[in-house]
Amino acid sequence: MLCLIIGAFVIFRFCLDQFEKPVENLDDRWNFLVPSQLTPQRQYIQGFTVYYLLSMAIFLVASLFGPQIWGEIAKAIVGDNKLSGWKDYATFPIIVAFVMVGLYPNLRPPLAFDVEIWLRRVGHWMAYIPKNMVGLVNEMGFSGFDLTDDKVATAWSLIDLKRPAFEAPDLKSIGHLLDRLVVLYVRGAVLAGDLESHDLAILRNDIDLDVFKEFHEKLTSVSATIENLQTRLEELGRLSGTERRQAIAGAQRNIRKCLDVLYVIFACAVTAKGADQLEDRLRAIGFTSSFRSKQDIPWSPILKVVGLSAIVLLVGLMTASQTFLKAIDKSNQIPSNIVDEIRTVVAIVITLSLAIGIAIFIRTSLINRDKYFADKFAACVKIALICIAATLPFYLLFYIDGLVASGKFVGWIHQMVWSVVPATCGVMVAIVLDRPSNSRFERMTSGAILGTSLGIAAWGVVTLNAENGEVLWTYVLYILIVYGGFGFVIGFALPDAIHRYRDAQLNQMPQRVAALYNEVGRFFYDYGQFNEWLYARNPALGSKPPSDMLLEETGMDRLVSFVSETRKPFAATS
Repeated sequence: MLCLIIGAFVIFRFCLDQFEKPVENLDDRWNFLVPSQLTPQRQYIQGFTVYYLLSMAIFLVASLFGPQIWGEIAKAIVGDNKLSGWKDYATFPIIVAFVMVGLYPNLRPPLAFDVEIWLRRVGHWMAYIPKNMVGLVNEMGFSGFDLTDDKVATAWSLIDLKRPAFEAPDLKSIGHLLDRLVVLYVRGAVLAGDLESHDLAILRNDIDLDVFKEFHEKLTSVSATIENLQTRLEELGRLSGTERRQAIAGAQRNIRKCLDVLYVIFACAVTAKGADQLEDRLRAIGFTSSFRSKQDIPWSPILKVVGLSAIVLLVGLMTASQTFLKAIDKSNQIPSNIVDEIRTVVAIVITLSLAIGIAIFIRTSLINRDKYFADKFAACVKIALICIAATLPFYLLFYIDGLVASGKFVGWIHQMVWSVVPATCGVMVAIVLDRPSNSRFERMTSGAILGTSLGIAAWGVVTLNAENGEVLWTYVLYILIVYGGFGFVIGFALPDAIHRYRDAQLNQMPQRVAALYNEVGRFFYDYGQFNEWLYARNPALGSKPPSDMLLEETGMDRLVSFVSETRKPFAATS
């Protein structure tokens, strides 16, 4: 056991060192960073834990079963029973550990057979390395920035430089970029302690200041570049023709390189504080993101959560109906065979899934028109009425055989009343989506709200449909377990899943915008013109902005073709 502990510690130290090495060459924009700076600490620890546990699994298997295997192999080859004593070597785990951390890496196996690199790649993937940095830096680069006249003037005054005049047409795009660079540099220099500004003191609460001290040399390099750019731009008046165009193009390249450095530094400072409230921190720095997640019905998380809930519900229903519910049920109202149980689950899942989709669709459309929060009561009434109308036919269809066989009109009425349950579900889903889902307590509270509401609604329907208003307590217990439990699971998991789905869509936008700009950038004078086109409604696209199409599966290819057919390359018109 002691040797296993020592071996596990050796593996742990080895994993600590290896996990800080990139799996592949990093982007030039952040090649001065190590993996721990490319993602929030919590995600880094999660990824490292996966990497270490996978390495420990290999170590334990080799340590516990290796001696016996090697002993049998040696016995088979040499034929000496004494060699089978390998299995009794207590120090074998230490041998395995040093082979894993010393001998095997120095053999430099081909990449396809390097197990450690594959395990590290899995760990980095779990830690979102470098995905987090890619998304955050791209979002900064393709977002707007707060460049009011007073903030720009203050920034130039703090670095004791005169802002160049950008009156010439070919300098307009540079002016905006250079102002952004100067304002962002000043904020970094203030946070690093190189400059003083009381107006920017609030930023210290949103980001990690140690990052700016760690990369102080990078900030100094940016400062020198800004001074050089200011001097060169002041001298542009003496240049003309090709020489002037080359000077402007060189200035643009230098500005973008410096901006990329600052984006990376600020991204590290932001993620060092954690993965939550990233948008708020970026907004505090001055970024005004124009990325919008397309607001449609997120069927993917809905179906995943409802499908998992349906499986849990079916297993629980079958177990309960065959055990304690069967023992106490004297009314024969509780489904007791597999066919009835499956039909009950299918009816619940389909009607409630439809109600959830309707609620999310209506809520989203009203929010987009600024009508949801203005009159939430009217929105809830609208959701309830549409849910009743949409689910009513399904209840009649699921139980059509029993209704026809009974020949009683009152039976049809009883089934129609059940549409109140999905109406309640739709309204309460809209309400729990308005609640936070950041903590387990908040999710449990949402689950309790939805579960209690569905349980009470189903109980009320059962009571209303009962003859003489009397319902056996065993059937009430069954209804509360089925609908209350199902509602709790949905309320607990669905809001968080939808919020993650929306965030994932939003995080995809910067990468897609970057890819689209790489494809069609030659058709625009500069990024500013491209950005205006991207978010302006276009009659040729059904009066929708191109950004709405960009998140569609084939949206990228369609937009590239559309731009190629409707615009001419900018170089051809200059």
